[in-house]
Amino acid sequence: MGFPRAEIRVYKKDELTWETDYTAINVSNITSKETLEVRKDTFNLTLANTNNTLSTTLTIDDRIELFLYSGASPTESDLVSDGIVTEIGWTFSDSGRMIRVKGANRTAELLGTRVLLTSATNKKPYEIIQEVIDQVNN
Repeated sequence: MGFPRAEIRVYKKDELTWETDYTAINVSNITSKETLEVRKDTFNLTLANTNNTLSTTLTIDDRIELFLYSGASPTESDLVSDGIVTEIGWTFSDSGRMIRVKGANRTAELLGTRVLLTSATNKKPYEIIQEVIDQVNN
């Protein structure tokens, strides 16, 4: 059974963190030209961008939650991906204006980042982990 609806929640990034409020993009009828591809560590979304409405809604470094659901509204159990936008592209064709959004799972981004530790000597493991997270967030 397919999912008749998808919702994309976009959280904008201010200085160092993402806002708690989100903008919802409701994809109630995915057309043949639109795709929602989610893999273990990445996502690739191609959405209709009628009248260029999504150009300011989606930007690089935004946090995205993607829900696929069949009920009246999405629940936490319908969450498919929670990631960060890493690339945005636009296409124009006879079928209309489209926006392509690529990104990666937040955990994958954290684990795939290299950081330089000031010193691990005499530090507890949780202090080292916190230093790594602070550097990645910056």
